[in-house]
Amino acid sequence: MAEFTVSCETYVVLLHTCLTWVLAIDNEEEKFRRLARLECTREHMRNVCGAAGIKLMTMPCAQMWQVLTAVKLSVWGGKTEHECLLPFEAMAPRTTPVSITAICHVPYITAGHFEASIATVEEIWPLSAKSCAAGQWVSDVKSVLCDMKDIVQESHSRRDVLRFLTKQ
Repeated sequence: MAEFTVSCETYVVLLHTCLTWVLAIDNEEEKFRRLARLECTREHMRNVCGAAGIKLMTMPCAQMWQVLTAVKLSVWGGKTEHECLLPFEAMAPRTTPVSITAICHVPYITAGHFEASIATVEEIWPLSAKSCAAGQWVSDVKSVLCDMKDIVQESHSRRDVLRFLTKQ
């Protein structure tokens, strides 16, 4: 089994909460919409780790990729929770971590992607998570995503100002 950097109990709580969020819906259209949101967030987390590597600030993104990949494998592949936990290497992260500002130079990582990911996290795992460790993990993920959104937003704002000034 791949290693999840928080406790096995926390991983199981996060995975089961997410699976319940997806599968407890009777409406097939809504279930498909939720699976699509999970896939968008999962790819967004992979893109962040692909741009900056896995380090302290991006670790919550890597962990979230693991949980969302496990949900995908469980729903689509019928795997058990322990069969679904893939190592970080499976997402092909940047092997040499670089500055977090590297995410600002990737055209398909935008502040809007971070906002969508934050909304998905808030909907699946409200802060009233059953486990204290899971609640702390959710809080950490939201905090990191908000910080990254601000970094990208600030960088893009500066780039827009520079473009405007150079056209004058």
